[in-house]
Amino acid sequence: MTRVVWLTDLHLNFVVSERVEQFLDEIIATNPTAVLIGGDVGEAKNVATYLSQFESRLRCPIYFVLGNHDFYKGSIPVVRDAMRQLCREHPDLHYLTQLGVIELTPRVGLIGDDGW
Repeated sequence: MTRVVWLTDLHLNFVVSERVEQFLDEIIATNPTAVLIGGDVGEAKNVATYLSQFESRLRCPIYFVLGNHDFYKGSIPVVRDAMRQLCREHPDLHYLTQLGVIELTPRVGLIGDDGW
């Protein structure tokens, strides 16, 4: 069975680290095949850290776009470059803004673009 978890507007920069770990435990308990993240994970200074944390714990493909908050206190080009580098280092992270259409089945595709 395919099980996709969709997360959006997490704003983890306002959440204590213990609660982030509990949240990841709850996601893991669902045994996801893939995770979709719809942006606003954190801010420019910590979005890569949160995505890395998700990738190390979830052990499934994670497809994501960034929201406007993910660029706060940074610059759009610098954050996007950091996401490309992050995905090169973490093979289960997939930055949809840079990928075009991802074929999930012959009749279903996944596409995404940043919120800014």
